[in-house]
Amino acid sequence: MLLTSTDSVQPEPQLRTPCILDLSRSFSRAARTTPTGIDRVEHAYWKELMRRDWPVWAIVRHGNNYALLDRKAAAGLMRRIGCGRPLAVGLARIAPQLHRSFIRRYANTYLRRNSTYFGSMAGLMVLLSARFKKGFEYLNVGHCNLDDIFLRQLKTVGAAPLRIKLHDMIPLDYPALVRADTPALFQARARAAMTYADQIICNSAHTARRVEHHGAGLSVRPDCLVAHLGVSVPQNVRHPAPQAPYFVCIGTIEPRKNHAFLFEVWQRLIDQAAGEKVPLLYLVGARGWRNDDVFRLLDTSPLMGRHILECPSLHDADMFTLLSGAAGLVFPSREEGYGLPALEARALGVEVICSPIPVFQELLEGDATMLGTDDPQGWADAIRARARSFGAQSTARTACVPTWEQHFEKVFGPEAVAPGQAAQGALTSVRTV
Repeated sequence: MLLTSTDSVQPEPQLRTPCILDLSRSFSRAARTTPTGIDRVEHAYWKELMRRDWPVWAIVRHGNNYALLDRKAAAGLMRRIGCGRPLAVGLARIAPQLHRSFIRRYANTYLRRNSTYFGSMAGLMVLLSARFKKGFEYLNVGHCNLDDIFLRQLKTVGAAPLRIKLHDMIPLDYPALVRADTPALFQARARAAMTYADQIICNSAHTARRVEHHGAGLSVRPDCLVAHLGVSVPQNVRHPAPQAPYFVCIGTIEPRKNHAFLFEVWQRLIDQAAGEKVPLLYLVGARGWRNDDVFRLLDTSPLMGRHILECPSLHDADMFTLLSGAAGLVFPSREEGYGLPALEARALGVEVICSPIPVFQELLEGDATMLGTDDPQGWADAIRARARSFGAQSTARTACVPTWEQHFEKVFGPEAVAPGQAAQGALTSVRTV
């Protein structure tokens, strides 16, 4: 057929490669009502993919079995394991053991009944090869399923690109600060990720440098993409009425978080009070591992109950309410991959006093008070000064924090979604407060 000058050729629409997100972490933690930072990231990625007009699937590992779910079934699973539902939250507060048992059984039954496939790894690979003849993208942001055999098989049956998010390299850089069995397990996972991934997604330039350091000896080195995580707080955070200043520390009570240092700082505040009221310190986070000295302080220190309060299982809404009314967040961590609570505090307009570790220098330079953890007196002075000035208009500052829109534009490209909509529903993006 001949074309005239008025004829035009309509290009055929390019079909997007199916994207398979690994939701094994979310499924394995279905009974938890207080998500960790990595949990939040996996949920945010799922919400973002659901907003895009893409063919989206999910893989979930359950024991020795693997499940493949289509978009609708995966959405149903995520609704059933979501921790934000009022009934689930209420049941968790009243009867936590019953809640955990109910959610696990509910999620297990749903997974078996609604999966496109449920069975062995070998069977899953046969199905993926048959169904996705033109290939697929595999995306893992939860540190689960980073198994050498599993990733190699995914590559064999058409995973291209295979993209993995490594949140930090702390188990390899600071093995004494994590569970005793974690370094060996994490080393195997990280090596598998760096061997088979086409791209490693890093939440900070600091993490990327550590990934490149540990991958230097490998024959194949993946591309590293640095994309700062979106910092989000719910839109409906309740702001407590002004009261006596208090401070908050958020994080699992483990050696890396350096809670023992805060006991030393607060003891100095008490010794130097000279009649001045010492602010309360709220420790928000569950007890972790290899921290017997701190656990002993939590159980026996005279500071507990009077000057320091332990809050092991606050739900998100309560945690953000507590944080929004604080005079400051104290964060004397020895190392972080990202340090999300510090950025969440700044998103709420809460002052941050933290250690000068690399990731904080990268993300909070000029927007936080950074003091070495070899200077407890400096911390005591900074906390005392902040408590005295709490509530003064002159201390209120607007914070610019990374957004999910910026993160997903780097990861998936700019054609994503309308501005202001990325990951809304899982986490609400906040630019300034």
